[in-house]
Amino acid sequence: MKILDSGVIFRNPLPGHRVINAIFPNPCVLDEGEILCLARVGLAMYSVDGVLEFFRSIDGGQTWQREGPPIDTASDAVQFNYRVGDQTRLRDGSLLLKINRAPHPDPDVLYFNQQTGGTLATEACYLRSEDRGHIWSQPVTATLAEPFEPQHAPEASGRVIELEDGSWFQLYETWKHHDDGGPFDLNSYGMFSTDGGRTWGQRVPVAVGRDENRSYSHGMPTQLDDGRVYISLWAAESQLQESFDLYRVRSTDASCRRWTEPAALSIPGQSSASADMGGGRVLIIYSHRENTEQPGIKVVLSTDYGDTFDVSDPLVVWDAYGKESLGVSRTNTYPSSHDAIAYGAPRIVRLNEQHALAVFWCTQGADTHCRWCRIQLS
Repeated sequence: MKILDSGVIFRNPLPGHRVINAIFPNPCVLDEGEILCLARVGLAMYSVDGVLEFFRSIDGGQTWQREGPPIDTASDAVQFNYRVGDQTRLRDGSLLLKINRAPHPDPDVLYFNQQTGGTLATEACYLRSEDRGHIWSQPVTATLAEPFEPQHAPEASGRVIELEDGSWFQLYETWKHHDDGGPFDLNSYGMFSTDGGRTWGQRVPVAVGRDENRSYSHGMPTQLDDGRVYISLWAAESQLQESFDLYRVRSTDASCRRWTEPAALSIPGQSSASADMGGGRVLIIYSHRENTEQPGIKVVLSTDYGDTFDVSDPLVVWDAYGKESLGVSRTNTYPSSHDAIAYGAPRIVRLNEQHALAVFWCTQGADTHCRWCRIQLS
């Protein structure tokens, strides 16, 4: 693999006048070099003012135009903290957008409770576009027909996968409520919708490590060329005080009703995402922070549908040496260990059989922004 070219999706054009941080980019490849990327824009990673905005490229990523949010937040009934968005290109050519947002009316309440590690409860809503993302429908808020346990604050993770029967698959993670002082029980489950994202049910376990004192989260589902779905996962000790190498799961068939047991990948990553490149080739992009002299964002390749990866010489798409933290050293205790991270949440999508697009957020010169990188496979 090699990097062909790279650049900036969006960064603050007037840093001497205002603070604008751009994080959590999520791209969707359209046709003829057109790419639509969604990112969170706000004062900080968890700030209450965060909104989601679109950035569009019509030249394969070389230049980007800021198009603004898909939702008019002035019409929101409550103050929402917009967290992250994920796009799916459906078989009929329309675009589906999943948004996670949390009611956050009190700016003095932190999104993450520093004492409990719990989060404000998020809701998932779904929007459709028939014109390549220029105009979006009104959001449809998801209802869970099969609720989780009372201590769970479920959060939709990653994009929707459109299945062969027309139903939708959505990954859910079991975070805990903001003021819950109990233990974490953070694991990943699948839910299904047959009514355009209005209701979700038929919950199935995807990666549950309760019996092994382990948690699995930050999954970003990817559909393989044979219809099965592949997910790389951030694995950690159950109370999130120690991270392990990445694990992976894969659905046993295209229905996503049954999944393989989580298997270690020997990839020293945290947040990650994957892309199917065809013919059994799978790319994983990941944030590397622990136990390394080369922190940053890296890409590795598998030729056996994601079972094994060569990690001896990963492709570094963002060199974070000396740029690991925001001003202060990171702590070892969750959630404060997240508060000062300066890069992460990478995504990768296939452009064609030999090229992929990687996007990520990072910090350079006190400016937190979103970047892209085009990768060629040999």
